[in-house]
Amino acid sequence: MVTRPTKSAIPPGRRVFIFQFIGGIRDTLNVEIYLVRHGIAEDPHLAERDSNRRLTPEGLAKTTLVAKAFRKRVNSLDLIVHSPYVRAVETADIFGREFPGTTRQAAEGFTPSDEPADAVGRLGAYANLSRVMLVSHEPFLSGLASYLLTGSEHAASIPFKKAGICAMEWGGAGASSLLYLIPPRMLIP
Repeated sequence: MVTRPTKSAIPPGRRVFIFQFIGGIRDTLNVEIYLVRHGIAEDPHLAERDSNRRLTPEGLAKTTLVAKAFRKRVNSLDLIVHSPYVRAVETADIFGREFPGTTRQAAEGFTPSDEPADAVGRLGAYANLSRVMLVSHEPFLSGLASYLLTGSEHAASIPFKKAGICAMEWGGAGASSLLYLIPPRMLIP
């Protein structure tokens, strides 16, 4: 069994690598973060409040297909964090069904109008995990992805389609690495 050293056991400035049984080398200081935009939701004028908008039947169906295809590529998640908005909760629930036993947690600070720079500290709290999914909204996700990659929420244009997935290796603001950006049409047969 491979054990992961705690951060306190790693001298400052040193990088520690381990071999995973699945294969390859993994930097134990980094976590994979999957940024997911919610699925297709109701038109804004159909809901009393933006936060109450639900996924449409098409949104439910497409997001389910995306989650199933994603599950074939990623074997586990440690945590699914999501915006408290209904459409994000429904999207997180769909992914949660594909990753049974994964904890789902609603969290403030990940809504469409929140500041990406403020979210970096909240995401840093999960740096002791291996794989974290964040289900949220635009324009927040594009700004967050740019901020993680460049240190500025406007320096990079990262388009998130509904039910799209962006995978990054956590390195903090301006030091994270893009692993892939997948629009849903690439996952749905």
